[in-house]
Amino acid sequence: MLVADYLDRALPPGTMWSTIGHGGMPLHPRTAARMKRQGLKPGIPDVLVVYQGRAIFIEMKRPGGRLSPAQKTMHERITSAGGVVEVCRSVDEVEAFVGMLMPLAAKVSA
Repeated sequence: MLVADYLDRALPPGTMWSTIGHGGMPLHPRTAARMKRQGLKPGIPDVLVVYQGRAIFIEMKRPGGRLSPAQKTMHERITSAGGVVEVCRSVDEVEAFVGMLMPLAAKVSA
């Protein structure tokens, strides 16, 4: 199951979520420059969830994947600003993380 499918099913009513459109991979330099001009910040996590006024970010990584220096810095900035951020490597980890912060309407195994 994809994280997007899971979040669509599991998040409680009134919750908003979206991926952050940075491609999740190395970008062509022209594309990266355009996105920077449009306001994309280096290291921003992959997913944003807003629940009861709280900004919750999820950084998706493959097993064994590591945070870049820009991601580490951004995670610190998010936390300092009052947001919550977590690195997840599977739908199960996404479920465990968001399940600590809100009631879920569906489980991975459902």
